[in-house]
Amino acid sequence: MKSHNYQAGHDSPINFTRPIPPGMPQIRISKCTGIVLRTRLDTASLTQPRSNPVKTNRLEAFSDGVIAIIITIMVIELKAPHEPTLTALFKLWPTFLSYLLSFIIIAIYWVNHHHLIQLAKKVDGYVLWANIHLLFWMSLIPFVTAYLGETHGNRLSVSLYASVKLTSALAYYLLRTSIAAQHRTDKTASRLHQNMRHKNLIAIIIYALAVLCSLVWITGALILVTLPAIMYFIPDKNVEIFADQHI
Repeated sequence: MKSHNYQAGHDSPINFTRPIPPGMPQIRISKCTGIVLRTRLDTASLTQPRSNPVKTNRLEAFSDGVIAIIITIMVIELKAPHEPTLTALFKLWPTFLSYLLSFIIIAIYWVNHHHLIQLAKKVDGYVLWANIHLLFWMSLIPFVTAYLGETHGNRLSVSLYASVKLTSALAYYLLRTSIAAQHRTDKTASRLHQNMRHKNLIAIIIYALAVLCSLVWITGALILVTLPAIMYFIPDKNVEIFADQHI
């Protein structure tokens, strides 16, 4: 063990000069009493900003739960016929088709929502409220789906169905915009969001046309409603690649 030389007649504190890691206290001890006289903290590490962004796990878990409830509500709306005949079962085809269409659309929303949230560097207030705004409009899908099936696709029910799809697409656009604001200085991310923006706008325009078309041509409106689902059926792989490399 290394010995320390003390000067006789001096009761001044002796500073042990062993290197101390940053953030650890430096202690000066009297040679006579061994009492701690002064402690100094290295405050450099305390004043440095921490790189600890809020994780998106909680946001994704909440969204997954809401979407699961939406699908569950739609399933409950599927009422079994009282008569045990194929004719009675066949009469349910409008309700089942409306449920199938809505289920596929919600599943596509969930897949693309998962990829979009991966681009978020942090979950701030803008992202939180934009996400809640999207979930609100999606929560109306079971209602318009049931109404569409019960009325066998009349003009009003198709118009309401297309309108909810339109507002959901607008809400998704706002969510993507709030996340894109976190990548303003990243040219690669900006190009990626620009491509996503164009796709969002195309879907919004198609849904708006579906709302107008429902007033004169119901079948055409339903066809238009399915087009964005086809566009978004396979999510953009570039989103996942960028998230793996930069987030």
